[in-house]
This record gives sequence, C-alpha cells and structure tokens, in this order.
Amino acid sequence: MGSHTVGVKNGFPGADIWVTIYSQTPFERAQVASGGVASGLISGFQWTDNADLFGYYIRCETSVNIQGTSHKFSDTTARLDALISLPGIVTLLPGQGTETYIQGGDQPVGTVSLDLSTGTDYLLQAGISMTTLIGEIKINTPTGYLSADPNNDYSRCVIESRSSLTDYPPNTMIWTKQDTPQGFLLTNKAAGTILYVAGGNGAAAQLIEATPINQLWALWTIGGNFPSTVAIRPSADDGQNLNVFGSGPYPPGSAVGTWGWGGGAPNEVWTFVPV
Repeated sequence: MGSHTVGVKNGFPGADIWVTIYSQTPFERAQVASGGVASGLISGFQWTDNADLFGYYIRCETSVNIQGTSHKFSDTTARLDALISLPGIVTLLPGQGTETYIQGGDQPVGTVSLDLSTGTDYLLQAGISMTTLIGEIKINTPTGYLSADPNNDYSRCVIESRSSLTDYPPNTMIWTKQDTPQGFLLTNKAAGTILYVAGGNGAAAQLIEATPINQLWALWTIGGNFPSTVAIRPSADDGQNLNVFGSGPYPPGSAVGTWGWGGGAPNEVWTFVPV
C-alpha cells in the first residue's frame, strides 16, 4: 500500500478548474481523488493504493459561468506516474492559441486542445459585388472576401478582392473554422487571432487573441444551409449578422461588422469556399 500526494496550481486567470485523479488498470478505471481549485490557488490531492496499478492520470477541466450556466472551455489529461515521486506542483497553464499545458515543475507532461475539430480552411466570400478603381476606370468584380486588414496591424476586418482566382489566396483571406458544441471559431491564418464582434448594429469586426475567455465570446453560428449563402451570427446574439457595412458600391477595404438581419441582402450573406 502506498500514499501519494499531488499539488495542483490553477494558472488560469479568473476561472476555476475541477481536478479528477484516477487509476488505470488494464481492465478498469477508478477515481481516487477529485476537487476544485480556485484561480491562482494551490490544492493538494492525496490517495492510497493497495495494488500494482497500470498508472495514474490527472484530468483538469476549466469552466466559466455565463448567465448562470457553466461552460467548459478547456480539458486536459496527462499521466501522473512521473509526477507522483516529485515534491513539486502540477500546474494547469494557459498556453498559446487553444492549447493548455499540464506541467510538473519545469517538465511538461501533457498538452491538449479545446474540444474543437481539427479545423478546415475557408475563404469567406461575401454576396456583394465590389468596385475597384483603376486610374479613372471602375471595374466591378463578382465578389469580395473577408480579410484581416494589414493596414491596421490585423486588428480589424475588411473586404478585399483577389487579384487572380488561379493563385493561392493570401493568408489574410484564409480562415480556419473550428467547431464546438456551442458554435465555431474563425481564426485568421495571417494574424493567428480569432474573429470577434462586441455586438449591436454597427459594431466592427475585430481580431483578438485566442485566450480561453475570448474563445467563449468569439463563437459564431450559421443561419441557412451551409456552406452557401448563409448568415454568420454571433453565438451570443443571433439577431445580429456579419455584414459588409453600407449599401454599395463596396470598394476594397470596406468595413465589416454586425447588423440586424435585413432579409438576405447581398452584404449580409456569405459562402464558405474551401481553400
């Protein structure tokens, strides 16, 4: 019979975590300890065993309360065998993008992503026609594409035209769609940040860091028959829709944000074009 103790430090700002430690044999899994750890604090978990087991694992779930409902936004599992003999602490840390790490001392022992699909790259093609001015000649292009704005450090989004439909599109126009049970995230390939709108008529589309909290507020849903001519709606407010502002003409660089549904106007419908 042996006794084991592991300390768990919650490295997530502003969010509690729930810890479950379980043993694993070749035939079954059994929970040996569990409990919550508040943000910034350390809690100890202790258990005993009376048999030679296949191994121990630790699972950490992170959630936040939104309007009375708890939403899980990170979940990671790592094997504990190497840590049981350590006097140190297992720490759940926010990582880059959607990644979360469990580490013991300075040694990472596990990594995981949010419960997202691997992600598919798309162009988001607007239903509008664009007007491009070359010298004194106006040229209409069939459509425009949602793009990070390189003239504003990728902090906002605009509509841009493609110089050639046969060339590979620039990364500023490529969006990785990652699905969750509550909606999907859109990550810009060039910026590495996620599409977000604060909400309300005229709110500008922004690109923000993909922290766990931000990922909760930057979820989107689809109205219509994916992938063609659909509405793209903030998960938190399905009365708003991604919109190319104005009534046309739409030159390159036209601003994008959200607006109330107008019945399927060209500037409020989108098509997901696989890259």
